[in-house]
Amino acid sequence: MKTTVCLPGDLGVPELSRWREIRSGTRDLDSPFLAPEFAQAVGRAKPNARVAVLEEAGRIIAFFPFERRPFGLGVPIGAGLSDSQAIICEPELQIDVHEMLARCGLSAWRFDCLVATQRELMAPTALECNSPIIEFSGGFDKYMTGKGRHSRTTLQKERKLAREVGPVRFGFGVSDDEALHRMLAWKSEQYKRTGRPDRFADKSTVQLICELAKMSEPDLSGTLMTLHAGDRLVAVEFSLRSRTTLAGWFPAHDCEFSHYSPGSIRTLRTIEAACLAGLQRYDFGKGDEVYKGWIKTGDLQVCEGWVVRPVILGYLRRATGMPREIALRVVLGHPRLRRFARTALQRIGSTRLFLERGGRTPAARA
Repeated sequence: MKTTVCLPGDLGVPELSRWREIRSGTRDLDSPFLAPEFAQAVGRAKPNARVAVLEEAGRIIAFFPFERRPFGLGVPIGAGLSDSQAIICEPELQIDVHEMLARCGLSAWRFDCLVATQRELMAPTALECNSPIIEFSGGFDKYMTGKGRHSRTTLQKERKLAREVGPVRFGFGVSDDEALHRMLAWKSEQYKRTGRPDRFADKSTVQLICELAKMSEPDLSGTLMTLHAGDRLVAVEFSLRSRTTLAGWFPAHDCEFSHYSPGSIRTLRTIEAACLAGLQRYDFGKGDEVYKGWIKTGDLQVCEGWVVRPVILGYLRRATGMPREIALRVVLGHPRLRRFARTALQRIGSTRLFLERGGRTPAARA
């Protein structure tokens, strides 16, 4: 097996055509995060991004997109942002994964959203997790019937928002730089408020988002959804779209209007628009947020774990990650512990915001 490691931007027309050919025949690889355009966009924002091209008998059999980290650690391309990870290969292909990692100069590869059908190929001991989805096979009317009580409540709040604030207007796939930057600001505030690291503090991540927002290709299109009440933007989501799948990515809303549940209204209208656009699936990504349980119709299985080469550096890399993983699995496996951890993070985040504002509330600052 010949393995050539290159920058994503160095892939030529033959390689890109073969990548698309493999994806088009494999349902499990239809996520926009697995499109070659996503790998190339990450490569322009993050200098450690690479793609391994695997060949046999002069024919490309697979692509392995990854990022290099110090001391031989590999992670998926777009790590921390990508909700779907995989080797781009045809089903049933057998690859010596340890040999592939060695040729990529990696001692270990850490993943958290590997498509479940590659679990046996990559890491049979990986932990399986649920990724909530909505399947659009029956259309929007059928979905509304199945989610009757929740949908009726959301529609009631939409009517109340229109009466008390202004006419409600929804946009799907709009071009609106102001709304995109409002999303970035709201999301940063949310991360701080909930005690989580701010992803948008990294300039390369903001660069990537802004580039993807302008991308419009069949396999990868940046898709911005907006919800206005009168002249006010009250909710927004930036997601990615392939030919078949809308991958929910960054939802945010104006906290001033939280009692109207603008995020739920925007989500319901997004489902309707996605059905009309002929999409087959809305993938919300891995997570146990309560709202995902309310609106999903099912789950995809994804995996998290390690592939470790039998070398000292690989074992050391694996060992350093074990304490955190064990603690995380214990917390995620017990609902009461999970609720306690989330509440603790929110309290830490609220305290941090309070201190950043000089001990004043938002109202006091105004």
